[in-house]
Amino acid sequence: MDTQDWKPVVFKKNTVPLKNKDADKVVPFKLNSNKTYEGSGKKINDDDGDVVKPLTVGIEIGKQIAMARTTKKITQKQLSTQMNLLPKVIQQNENGTAIRNNALLAQFEKALGIRLKR
Repeated sequence: MDTQDWKPVVFKKNTVPLKNKDADKVVPFKLNSNKTYEGSGKKINDDDGDVVKPLTVGIEIGKQIAMARTTKKITQKQLSTQMNLLPKVIQQNENGTAIRNNALLAQFEKALGIRLKR
């Protein structure tokens, strides 16, 4: 029986976040009177505020999709049911505001019977 460990195990949550080498960049937690935490606890980015926007479809491809759809004389709703997509996705792609998805553009090419100039 010498191999058994009879020490009690206590499970509890740490009330203070662990300190690391970037401790000065972390917004600290504060424990309020209700014993809940306040503060974000998120790291502050020091990337000079540069936000990289994702690549969008673009207005040129959107116009190509809209022209092909109107030549086939179908509406956005009809195209969305044909492609099994939401009408919002069709609208975003025709406006050029959707995030570029080559698989989706290939579906447009197949459904409309055209070749998109990318």
